Amino acid sequence: MDSHRRVFAGLDIGKTKMAASVITEDGDMLSSMITATDLEDDGSHVMDQAKALIREAVSKAGREIGGVGVCTIGIVDTAAGKVKYSSIRGIVGDMRKSFQNEFHVPVLVSNDVVTPAYGEYLYGASRNTSLSAYMTISTGFGLGIIRNGEIERGSSDMAGLLGPLDLYGRGKSIEYMLGGRGIATRASEAMGREVSTRDAFELAKDDRNPCNQIIADAVNTAAGIIGIIQCAIDPDVIVLGGSVATNQPDFVKRIQKRAEEMLEPYKQHDGLKLIVSELGQTNGMLGAVGLLARSMGQDA
Repeated sequence: MDSHRRVFAGLDIGKTKMAASVITEDGDMLSSMITATDLEDDGSHVMDQAKALIREAVSKAGREIGGVGVCTIGIVDTAAGKVKYSSIRGIVGDMRKSFQNEFHVPVLVSNDVVTPAYGEYLYGASRNTSLSAYMTISTGFGLGIIRNGEIERGSSDMAGLLGPLDLYGRGKSIEYMLGGRGIATRASEAMGREVSTRDAFELAKDDRNPCNQIIADAVNTAAGIIGIIQCAIDPDVIVLGGSVATNQPDFVKRIQKRAEEMLEPYKQHDGLKLIVSELGQTNGMLGAVGLLARSMGQDA
């Protein structure tokens, strides 16, 4: 390993877990730590927990860091370094300043929808593409678009935050129909007992079990979104990531088959370029570090 390569800390704050790594400027991970996110008291301890996790990762790597790149759940003003809204209330506010005061290095904060897309663009499944889309099917759902190496954030940093959209009426948002938490909630209601996302997929193997229709609805929801993306922006590739997508390969195969059926009327279509993330759960941290390195005038 070249000890002269500059290194950064990457942090991924999610609703169920958070991870911290020390990462070189060209994407090599030197250390990694993971823990369950402390959601007690509206997540008031999450910032302290995140700082401690970074310190552990830095200590394990035995290297000084040149900055901190953060990928976090919520609506983020990346230019200001502030979390404007998050379901973890304890992280709302000037996150960049908080980390800068702690570590005395440059800090970049971005949301967990577009940042993984940038990680895949730099180091993963959408390398060397001009236009790519990244769909996160995890606890919730999100979409990130990279055009000519730039993240499409929109006028208020909300581009791609489709998960809460009540597209199906009566509280049936996209992530309720497709995300892991929504699948588990619907399966629990149907079975009259608590059912995990993983259990819902197992139960769905029985055609007579109500979970079979729940997973079929999730397949149709995902395929419909893919079809819309393909028709709306015609990307070079659509990458599927997130814990649900990466842990359920048969689910992904069903989504691809259904999406191809939906796109059949478009005879000029060259075929759906749909692939699974190469980076898995590390793409958010890698994307955040890549964005930070670029903002500091470094090539990630």
